[in-house]
Amino acid sequence: MSWVARILLLGLVVLGVGALAVLASADNAPAQPSIDEVIRLDGTDAQAAYLADSVVTDAEREAAFQQWIGCIQAEGLEVTAYHLDPRGGESIDVRSELGDDTQDSIVEDCRSTYYGAVSVVYSLLHRASPQELATEAALVAECMRSTYGIEAPDGLTMTELSSIDGMSAVKCYDEIHNK
Repeated sequence: MSWVARILLLGLVVLGVGALAVLASADNAPAQPSIDEVIRLDGTDAQAAYLADSVVTDAEREAAFQQWIGCIQAEGLEVTAYHLDPRGGESIDVRSELGDDTQDSIVEDCRSTYYGAVSVVYSLLHRASPQELATEAALVAECMRSTYGIEAPDGLTMTELSSIDGMSAVKCYDEIHNK
């Protein structure tokens, strides 16, 4: 059996094993944790050097991400592709012959150990403004209409667009950010 784990954070914040998902928009942005809270609650020894000054650079993020990939590979999964979004999201494709629950557990355990808190701090430092989020959502809606023929009205948030058709919203988001 082949399985693909795709973790795309469209403004999505993942906190440790207790995955708190936050798709933020200008009108319904939930309270976000402080950087100090993230480090205190979710920082691990493996991430300590990257989090020591409460700032995560591009190079530190990449290094922690590579440690996450190394952990996944050491557990027998194949990482077939990945992408780091400049504002803090990431996607990763993973394949193996293991069952879905086992793969999910490996990916999440490795993420929590080597990358989770680093990713959250990076995202908090590089989050988009409400205007940037609105512009991005408008571009995704247009892409969904023109590329996939999906009725995606203007003025929706990324959360609302994802609820219309999550896969096309993700593909459009990737297209916009990979130009």
